[in-house]
Amino acid sequence: MLTPDRLSGLEPGTAAKDIYEEMTLSKRKHKSANHRQRNPAKVAALAFAAFIAASAISGCGGGGGGGGVAPVPTPTSAPTQSNWSPAKNGFHNSGSFNLTFNTNISASCRWALTDSAYSAMSSNCSGSGTTSQSCSVSGLSDGARVIYLACSGSGGADTATTNTHVPLTIDTVPPAIQITAPDNGSSWFTSQPPSVVSVSYSDDRSGANPADLEVKFTLMERELSITDLFGRDAVANAATSRTDAGNNNPLYRTSVTRFDSTGFDIPDRVWTIDRCGGGSNLRASVTGSDFPVLFWDTLCSYIWAVPAADAEAVKISAPGAVTAAAAAPERNLIFAAVSGSATLRIYNAATGAAAGTVVLPDEPTALSYNPANSRLYIAYDSRLEIGVYSPASGTLLSPIPVSATPIHLRAWPTTAGDVVYTAWNVVYRLFRVGAAGAELAAADIGPQSPRGLALATASNKAFAPRRAEGDVRSVNVSTGAATTISTGSLPSAIFDADSEVVVINAGDETASAINAATGAVTRTVPLSAPASGGARAGGRNFLVEDLWQISSSAELVIEASIRDRAGNLSSASISITVRPETPGAGREAVAATPSRKTE
Repeated sequence: MLTPDRLSGLEPGTAAKDIYEEMTLSKRKHKSANHRQRNPAKVAALAFAAFIAASAISGCGGGGGGGGVAPVPTPTSAPTQSNWSPAKNGFHNSGSFNLTFNTNISASCRWALTDSAYSAMSSNCSGSGTTSQSCSVSGLSDGARVIYLACSGSGGADTATTNTHVPLTIDTVPPAIQITAPDNGSSWFTSQPPSVVSVSYSDDRSGANPADLEVKFTLMERELSITDLFGRDAVANAATSRTDAGNNNPLYRTSVTRFDSTGFDIPDRVWTIDRCGGGSNLRASVTGSDFPVLFWDTLCSYIWAVPAADAEAVKISAPGAVTAAAAAPERNLIFAAVSGSATLRIYNAATGAAAGTVVLPDEPTALSYNPANSRLYIAYDSRLEIGVYSPASGTLLSPIPVSATPIHLRAWPTTAGDVVYTAWNVVYRLFRVGAAGAELAAADIGPQSPRGLALATASNKAFAPRRAEGDVRSVNVSTGAATTISTGSLPSAIFDADSEVVVINAGDETASAINAATGAVTRTVPLSAPASGGARAGGRNFLVEDLWQISSSAELVIEASIRDRAGNLSSASISITVRPETPGAGREAVAATPSRKTE
C-alpha cells in the first residue's frame, strides 16, 4: 500500500497530495464511527489511481511539482506528396516511364496499378530515405489510367484509403496531319507563288496541339521557317490552320546565310527573313565587324537583326517600308529610316521594341553609325547636308554641308567625324568630307550609280562596285587617286571583310575577294545561292540571299509537323515546282532596279 512517505519519493504535485490526504481523512472518519471497512485493498487502489490522475494534471513529469499541462500525443500519419511529373490529369506517350515526385519528409515509396496499401504494394520507387522519389512505372496501355502511390515514413505508412492517385491519359498514337494547300505537285511562277499554305490535323485521344505546329519550306537547299505566319491558338485552330490571310505571298521569304571566312559553298547556319520585292531591294548592314548584323528588304516593313553568331534573329516591325538601317552596338540600339517619313525610328536591338523617335528636317535615305565618336550620320532625300545625331544626348547636332545629295553613306570610323559618300555631281563621284564640311578628297566613279560602298580604314581606301562596267572603283580617300579593279559579271553589292572587301557578282553568281591594300583579286568563288548583299561580323561572312531569283525550274518542298498533347510527333510534306516566267533571266535580274536617286 502506498503511504505519504512512499508518494513523497515520487514528488507528486500539490493536487495529488490533496486528493490522497482527502481520501485518507475520509477513511479515518469511517473508522472512528465504527464503520466496517469491507475492502481495504480497493480503497488503496482508488487512492493510487487518484494519485496518478492528479500527477498527470499537475505535470508530474516536469519535476519540482510544477502545474503545467501534459502534451497531447501526435497522431500517426504517412508522408505527404507533391510535384508529380507527369502531372496529375496529364498525358504521356508511353506506357513505361519514370514518375517522379517529392515527399515532405524522408520516406520510402511504392507504386501499383491497383488501389492498395503501402504494405501490399511490391514495386519500390528509388529515393528511399530521401524526399525525392522516382518510380519506374510500366504496363500501362492506351487510355485513361490511374497510378497509385503509397509512402512510409517516421509518422506511419499509407493505407488503401490514404494513398495518392495519379490519373493520366496514355496516348501512344501520333496525330494525323495533312498539307491541304497548295496542291502537291502543282507548278507556280516565282513572281506569283501560292497565296496560302493550309494545314489540317487531328488526334483522337490527347488532341493535336496547335501551339506545337511548325511549318517550313526548302528551296535551293535552304530551309526557311514560315511557322510565325500560322494561327496556333487552341480555340480558333483546333483542327486546321492557315497562313495569315493578310499575307498574299507566304512563301516569299529568303535566307541570311553564314559562311566561314574562305568560301561560300557550304553554309554554317541559315536565318529566315521576309522578301517583298526583287533581289535589288535586299540589304545588309553591320557597324564595323560587330553584332548585330541587320538585314531587310526596302519594300518590307521589317528589319531582321542577328544579335550574335549563333543567336536567333530579332524581328523588328517598322511603320512602313524600311529604306535604311544602322546599329549602335555599344548602346544596344538600331536606327531605321522609313519611306515617306521625316522621322528617325529607334529600336532596342535585343528585343526589337520601339525605343524612341527623332523628328528630322527631311526624309532620311541612308544611315551610318560611327562607334569611335558615338554619332549617327544621316543622308537626306533632297537636302545638301548630312545630319548628325547623338544617341547620348538624344539631339541633332550641327549638320555637315555637302555639295551633292548623298546616295551611299559611310562614316569613316575615327573620332575625327569624317564621312565618305557617293553622289551625282556631273558624273557620279565619291567624296570624303570632314566634320565641318571641308572636302578632303573626291574622285569620279562613273556615269552610273555605284551599287554600294565599302571602306578599308587601314588602307585608307573606299570601294564602289560598278555594275554596268563589271568592275570596282578603288579610291584613296586622302588623295582622291582612283584605280579600277576588274571582277566578275555584274558586280552588284560589296562589303568590308577585315583586310579585304568582298564583291558579289550577280551575273555569274560568284563572289570576288579583293586585297584592300594591293587592290588585287585574291580569289573568285561560286555562290551556292543568288546573293544580294553581305556583311562580315565575328570573323565570318553573312550573305543575304534571294532564293527566288532562279533561272530555271526548281523544286520547293513544304513540310509541316505537329505534336499531340502527349508529345507524339507527326509530319507531312508536299513538293511544288517554282519557275521563272522568262527562263534564264531570273538571276540576271538581281540588283537590276535602279537607285531611287536619278540623274
